[in-house]
Amino acid sequence: MRTSFSPSPRHLAITGLAALLSLAPQARAEGINGGASANTASVEGPVVSAGLAQTGFVAIDDYQVLDTKTNLIWLKDWNAAAGSSYDMGLCYTGDYTGGCMTQSNAINWAASLTTGGVAAGTWRLPTGDIYKAYGSEYFELWKNVGGKLGGLQAVFSNVKDVGIEYWSGSMGEWYVNGVPTPAGFYFVPSADFFGTFYPEAKFRAVAVRSANAVEVPEPATSALLAAGALVVLGLASKRRRNAR
Repeated sequence: MRTSFSPSPRHLAITGLAALLSLAPQARAEGINGGASANTASVEGPVVSAGLAQTGFVAIDDYQVLDTKTNLIWLKDWNAAAGSSYDMGLCYTGDYTGGCMTQSNAINWAASLTTGGVAAGTWRLPTGDIYKAYGSEYFELWKNVGGKLGGLQAVFSNVKDVGIEYWSGSMGEWYVNGVPTPAGFYFVPSADFFGTFYPEAKFRAVAVRSANAVEVPEPATSALLAAGALVVLGLASKRRRNAR
């Protein structure tokens, strides 16, 4: 049995907001595999989706996500290095393959990215270590997704459920048989902790960069969207009154 559909005021408001978003400036997305030219697309951005907006995140395009609380842009794909020239195959744990690298390879991979049309060297690994966890970029992101793996997976793609370490850009040292030895720091979202290990180990990585002025939603844009919503809702209310 078919029923007729009459757009609700909320539906009309969402439709109107979607139209207003086309007024936002354009952003350009480049390949994400460390110099790869594939996956190049022109998008209207930032693209505000209902799910991300509720958590304070904005999809810049298919490859980048803006954390509006820190003004940091993260790669959406948490295994974007897979298949790149920096990919060293099998992860340290032996449970996963693809996108696993030593810390130095991970640092070089992130620096090679031009995603978003930015210059090489703009992207980098996030900060975070066992001694300065609070306030680090990994920690702030974890806090902003609600401190839950599910929150991270709702915003980003290819975040594994268990057993995957992600390199931090932070480095330090630890003692092996009483001898200070270089160490790299990493983050494990499935277990919510930072660790330190040999930088030659093969872990995965995600990249981050600071948002520029064009990519951060401006107060004027927010006001425009709000005004548009009021206009659309007003028209919907008038339509209901006339229908009575």
